[in-house]
Amino acid sequence: MVLFQDSNHLLNIYVKSKNLSHARKLFDEMSQRDVRTWTILVSTFARVGSNGIVLELFEDMQNEGIKPNQFTLSSVLKCCSSLSELRIGKGVHGWTLRNGVAFDVVLENSLLDFYVKCEDFGSAKWLFELMEERNSVTWNIMIGAHLNTGDVYKELGKQIHGRVLTLGIEVDGFVRNSLIDMFCKCGKMEMALKVFEKMNMDIGRKENSIEEIVS
Repeated sequence: MVLFQDSNHLLNIYVKSKNLSHARKLFDEMSQRDVRTWTILVSTFARVGSNGIVLELFEDMQNEGIKPNQFTLSSVLKCCSSLSELRIGKGVHGWTLRNGVAFDVVLENSLLDFYVKCEDFGSAKWLFELMEERNSVTWNIMIGAHLNTGDVYKELGKQIHGRVLTLGIEVDGFVRNSLIDMFCKCGKMEMALKVFEKMNMDIGRKENSIEEIVS
């Protein structure tokens, strides 16, 4: 008889080897399934883009009385983004709030990305302003939102750049490149050059040319 902990370990081996049919068979045969069991399967199907299966598993998980964690919810929100399922994603957000799941920057970034990709920019701005912790992923999501909507240098765009400078995270390569791209696309070449030159000064070495970054 396979022990519960051994089953989770074997399930993990199956998904890491991309043997999803065996993973699903084992999952269905398990008499005990905890939040880790469900999260292993949910995150795996989310990674391969099986969005419908993920939403079904999420519903089954709740019906079985298992409370999702931040990792489970992030995977579900990723699928809602891919399917442009604003209603379901908002339902997930509401469920998270009602059930007292602790928010960390990873889960908040997943929510932020969900709202941006579903073009609910009002909710994205509201969530962004409420976030106590923001990292380079957060800033890239917001800068990308402005690029994709063409709203690249209105008031919020200016605020984003100002906050990035204040927090001293402009040295992050991904944020730096996104800022340069944002300024170039809205014709603010002098600002793009300032970001580029400051980056080279901060890290003490020569980076790619600005033309290579925005090409």
